[in-house]
Amino acid sequence: MKTVDELSEFLEFAAEGLGDPSFAICQLFLRYVPLDILHLPVQEGELLVAYLPPVLGELNEDNRCDRLILRLAEDVIISVRVSVKGPEGSPESVRVLGLREIVPGMWTIWPSLNLPKVIHAFVVLYDVPRPAPWDSNILIME
Repeated sequence: MKTVDELSEFLEFAAEGLGDPSFAICQLFLRYVPLDILHLPVQEGELLVAYLPPVLGELNEDNRCDRLILRLAEDVIISVRVSVKGPEGSPESVRVLGLREIVPGMWTIWPSLNLPKVIHAFVVLYDVPRPAPWDSNILIME
């Protein structure tokens, strides 16, 4: 699914049929946009993703704490911690999701995004610039 309408319809159907929208697994395609335009109205209802650089005080063992901001609707924004080194935590409690490049400009989040009572989705990011902002070895500290 690439649009807000498609996702909304799917989640409504899953909630009605299964009682919990996260019981049905879906695949989402989110277009990468710079963080400064993420707040603008969604173009043609697209699902969007933006990168939030590391924040001091939230660094992991690699001195990084990258976040992706997933915009799934005008009023539904989810922030997830990510790492190109892979997921962190246990299978029951993933604290950091992994990022893996599929082909140039296209990445996937792994394991799947599983938010009980909200959504369970395999997520693909597209139109990601090269190099990807999270795939940098430089940490800028102000």
